[in-house]
Amino acid sequence: MAWVEQSGQHSWRVRYRHNGAASARSVGGFRSEHDARAYAADMATDQRRGTWIDPTATRTTLAEWVQRWLPAIDLDERTLESYRSRLRCHILPRFGATALGAITALDINLWTKTLAQRCCAEAGEDVA
Repeated sequence: MAWVEQSGQHSWRVRYRHNGAASARSVGGFRSEHDARAYAADMATDQRRGTWIDPTATRTTLAEWVQRWLPAIDLDERTLESYRSRLRCHILPRFGATALGAITALDINLWTKTLAQRCCAEAGEDVA
């Protein structure tokens, strides 16, 4: 079971115990309580499905995890193809070789901001 706590003036973290360990582990870097709670909910769902990997206890890269995750999810083929495309074109080039435990919420926030700016620039639009 995971819980959320504030870890700074503008940051939140998810705390959890793995395999009944006495000490809690944490995943931090969330900019809002909402984002941290969403991560905790996703963690609980993945644990129930058996697809969760403890990000602080592994050297598994995102690319390796994706290879295990894609066959485990039950989605329409068009949705899977959309996921594969986004992974291949956007996500894996940036984070594929990175260990899961090394990817922070801050990394993702900065990357999505850069991606949005690039996409808007290519479309000739301003980023709000």
